[in-house]
Amino acid sequence: MPQMPSPDGQPFKSLMRRLDRLCGEMNAFLIVLAIGLALLDLACFTLSRVFAEMQTVAVGRVMAGEVDAGAILPQSMAADPAGGR
Repeated sequence: MPQMPSPDGQPFKSLMRRLDRLCGEMNAFLIVLAIGLALLDLACFTLSRVFAEMQTVAVGRVMAGEVDAGAILPQSMAADPAGGR
């Protein structure tokens, strides 16, 4: 493949300028991608903790006799409070 001549006659400096520009654009994209993934991870972690806490509260209320098991738990768990163990 023939080498493209650089405008100033120095192919190494031209190549370095192109690589520097490419890395600058790629860094911005990678930072945005990393922030997006971190936010997605935080949202999933928060939701998992919220759901776990909701389940704990619901099971505790059923065990204490405050609420009928059929009103909160799925039918399979309401029939067997031990969870099939």
